[in-house]
Amino acid sequence: MENQPNVQTKTVIIIPAYEPPRAFIDYVNELTENGFHEILVVNDGSGEKYTEIFDTLAQNPKCKVLSYSENRGKGYALKYAFTYCKEHYDESFAFVTADCDGQHLVKDVVNVAKEALARPEAIVLGARDFSLEHVPKRSRTGNITTRKIYKFLYGLSLNDTQTGLRAFSYSLLDELLAIKGDRFEYEMSMLIVLHKKRYKIVEIPITTVYEEKPSDVEKVSHYRTLRDGTRVAMVLLKNPAWYLLSALGSGLIEISVFFLLTNLALGWSFGSAALTMAIPTVTARVLSSIFNFFFNFKVVFKGKQKRSVFRYYTLWFFQLGISYGIACLLNLWITSFGFNDKGTAALITLFKYLCDLVLSIASYGIQQAWVFADPKDKRLHFYGFFLRFCRFFFNIFVRKYKSKVQTPEKPTVYLCRHLHTHGPVKIYQSLQFDVHSYVLKNFFTFKSCYQQFGGYTFTVKHKRRGIGVIFAKIGAFFAALVVAPLIRSVQAIPVYRGGNDSIKTYRKSVEYLDKGESIMIYPDVDYTASEDKASDIYTGFLFLDKLYYNKHKEHLDFVVLRLDRESKSIVESGRVRFTENGDFRSEMPQVSEKLQALLMQETK
Repeated sequence: MENQPNVQTKTVIIIPAYEPPRAFIDYVNELTENGFHEILVVNDGSGEKYTEIFDTLAQNPKCKVLSYSENRGKGYALKYAFTYCKEHYDESFAFVTADCDGQHLVKDVVNVAKEALARPEAIVLGARDFSLEHVPKRSRTGNITTRKIYKFLYGLSLNDTQTGLRAFSYSLLDELLAIKGDRFEYEMSMLIVLHKKRYKIVEIPITTVYEEKPSDVEKVSHYRTLRDGTRVAMVLLKNPAWYLLSALGSGLIEISVFFLLTNLALGWSFGSAALTMAIPTVTARVLSSIFNFFFNFKVVFKGKQKRSVFRYYTLWFFQLGISYGIACLLNLWITSFGFNDKGTAALITLFKYLCDLVLSIASYGIQQAWVFADPKDKRLHFYGFFLRFCRFFFNIFVRKYKSKVQTPEKPTVYLCRHLHTHGPVKIYQSLQFDVHSYVLKNFFTFKSCYQQFGGYTFTVKHKRRGIGVIFAKIGAFFAALVVAPLIRSVQAIPVYRGGNDSIKTYRKSVEYLDKGESIMIYPDVDYTASEDKASDIYTGFLFLDKLYYNKHKEHLDFVVLRLDRESKSIVESGRVRFTENGDFRSEMPQVSEKLQALLMQETK
């Protein structure tokens, strides 16, 4: 990112203040001394005791104090200031919100302002590091819990969901004014609403400041754990709560119909358990689905397009097949214990209801991102949820590596050993930020993926183990069902081996790098080589540096990652750059050798 001229002169600082310490005056003075266009302080009904502080601030020619008598909350104060900004500024300005407790250093305010001016389509968050020792346990626990819930529900990984240091352009003011919430929950609502509307949310690291309470205030933070924590939780869980209510309601309808019809069906003679369970399963699910669709459409997701019904029932048929299979298996299993008809019906109903509830909860992300999506949103990535869904269940059964790799501040090219899929699996499972991986083009569609698995991977593997081809084909079919959508889910970059199509790989790579996004490459020629076996690497990806440098006049970082099996962690082995004024072609062999050496380097 290039430095923006006159950053401070085109930036307005917004600070909601409720019962601030006297040190707040010094903080505002420091901001004005750094050349910001205006400091907008909102007196959120602090009372007469704090009048002197706000009167002193008002004497500063670069500080504007907005006041009202009654305490209305942080969200109300922010929107009060946004209204003022909309009326008094234009599209050339950026706005930064900060807190009055001294947690946000001036240098960090400048940095988020720079980012906001450079990326007017995004909201920029100043992210604190909660792993530091001086961070209070209460703050660390609260933030970790909140960010994990946010990531699970909305699919976006953020390091600091509670930061008050945020920056954005004039174009976002209308969106921010429309968001509901008057107190601390407003900032969480902001992250949820903007992410749903596909605005880019960018984090940059800031200094983590936690100082002792000043002597002239009763408390530094006015955040009330029970009251405000409940409000934040309600905002965070509002949509899932309505969805759960919808699932429970439709589940009760289904369980009632299923129980009644199962009692009848068990007395019928169809010759097989599969046919016996067909009528109650299908009938119960059809009736419950009608209620579930209308409730989700009107209340949960507020659908806006008619085709939602077709998408809903596409998903519904998929779930029906799974539910039907579960019912058949339960019937065979439970009747094998010799239960009578009524006991069988009750047990089958109970277990099936629990399984259907799990299926319903799992489909939440698919309905949110695809079934009931806003038709005006042209940037939807349906399979993004597929990755999160796979990762969630994979982490239950397979030990996760701890990532020690810091989130990159600029576009970076990462390299890692393939290790016969061990490398890619652990990267997808454990890395704490998103990257676009290089993946062979064969794995992007079900057909080509099945051909790759069925014609080579599974066939060769099963021949060595003496297993028939038919089982290899079956394994290839189910693997392709998962792998192809998973590859699309991570927005991987297709790799074309040979021919002119390879230019597509470079074009897509540079497109992502231009957006500030990073790339992951597994360059082994022998992708099955073990960690102690050297493998030559493909070096064509190094041309990315030349393409990027021609456009941005800045070299890329090539960062090598290593999977340390002993500590179960992903670590950075080292990074390599081309020299500033060197000749690209003459340096390529040296850069390649350094990267290969780092790829084979053992973690100490």
